[in-house]
Amino acid sequence: MDLSVFRQRLSTLGADIGRWPDNDEAVALLAESDEAVALLANALRETPEATSEPLDTALTEAVLDAALGRGAD
Repeated sequence: MDLSVFRQRLSTLGADIGRWPDNDEAVALLAESDEAVALLANALRETPEATSEPLDTALTEAVLDAALGRGAD
């Protein structure tokens, strides 16, 4: 996934990447792109309702691992 597709997914599907059909590719992009991390953070700030539902713990951990550059154990 590239930033263009990532932006499109944010625009059309929202900030809950767990609902994206290619969320594993989004996580991979988050691991390598500070811009993708910033776009997701912005989208989450702008849509507080996205965080009102229970989070998928495994996906949340994968996103955090990717964003922090730790990689999954």
